[in-house]
Amino acid sequence: MFQRLIAFVAALPAWLRPAFLGAAGLFVLTASRMAFAFPFIIDRPAKLSAFALGLLAATAAGAAGGFSWTILGRHLQKIPILGPYLAGIFCVGVYLSAIMLVVPHIAPEDAGALRKHPLIMVGVAILFGVVLGHNGFRD
Repeated sequence: MFQRLIAFVAALPAWLRPAFLGAAGLFVLTASRMAFAFPFIIDRPAKLSAFALGLLAATAAGAAGGFSWTILGRHLQKIPILGPYLAGIFCVGVYLSAIMLVVPHIAPEDAGALRKHPLIMVGVAILFGVVLGHNGFRD
């Protein structure tokens, strides 16, 4: 099965691979975290749509981060010394921005707190962007 997945990803156009991998990665990460909340969902079926929307939003945000790599991130990576870090910050920033667009529709009570402290989101983008750039985008 793993070989089929590798063959499927290899068959995708090069510009689409980062978006697919970003979407798939965030889907798996979010779904695995939501598995722990499954007892909560069973007790409150009305929350099922919010959980499904959250999973969809994370998947779409992962794709947005992947497309940001295709559009600009790979070019930023070529900048000497700081390039990989700038690319990582850019991709994480796009991912977080995409999440911020849908949070008000999924969890309105959380959206207000996040909007009051935008510097926290910038800090998170920089921190995780540097980590992504260091571990994923350096040659």
